[in-house]
Amino acid sequence: MNRKKNLITEYRRYYLPLEFPVVLIDGPIWVISDIPSDRLHFHNCMELGICHSESGKLEIQNISYDFKGGDITCIPRNVPHTTYSTKGKLSLWSYIFFSPAILFKGMMNSSSLELSISKSQYKEFKYILNEVQYAALHNIVLSALTELREKKENYQQVVKSLLFSFYIMFLRIQKDEGIVHDIKGKEDMPLVIKAIDYVEDNYSEKISVDDIASFCCVSTSHFRRVFLSIMNISPLNYLNSIRVTKACNLLLSTNYKIVQISEDVGFYSVANFNRNF
Repeated sequence: MNRKKNLITEYRRYYLPLEFPVVLIDGPIWVISDIPSDRLHFHNCMELGICHSESGKLEIQNISYDFKGGDITCIPRNVPHTTYSTKGKLSLWSYIFFSPAILFKGMMNSSSLELSISKSQYKEFKYILNEVQYAALHNIVLSALTELREKKENYQQVVKSLLFSFYIMFLRIQKDEGIVHDIKGKEDMPLVIKAIDYVEDNYSEKISVDDIASFCCVSTSHFRRVFLSIMNISPLNYLNSIRVTKACNLLLSTNYKIVQISEDVGFYSVANFNRNF
């Protein structure tokens, strides 16, 4: 009997400078293959994409959404997904990755700074916004792309304002049009995403795998088994990889000493920091 292949979910980390946590991925090479991936992936930040041409599908877990040229996609952090073009086509994209929690800090209620999906009943976001129905948002994204490409004087302030406007309008859409949707056949994924969100928000504290499992209301052994089967990495290694990534950000963006950075990201000893780094 053939065993069912485990679903592997890949974590893709993007370095977002603390002073301006926005990254543009752009250009003629950014085309999406027409071959569906055998794995999902998710990011440590929000992914804002715009499809310039052709069509294809966006998959969020076992739900498939059609996209076409002109559409905007917006994927919150820690949401496993994959994208592929229509058979025989290569869709052209631009992507903006950013952290609302850092970029908009002090500009809005902290509880609204990060969208997350972490319950067994998922709120079905409108991940795809078409150009006709959401023309205003489409124009905002195009303006942000132009600013990021040209980098004229004070472009960072302009991009911040544009993305803030986009984000507020996007939140309104979720509130007005979002619905509750059951994800069938993926009982373990909500648990893993809940754990990922918890780690992202608490990595600087003295948390352990036991603490994460307790937060998810499951036994530690069950949690380790489920997390490893989906993420292809142990919970402890994942936690430490997040801490190392945050440390790299601080090393590149500040003049903090190693001992301070190790404490700020949750290692609490230089020896432990060095070992994991």
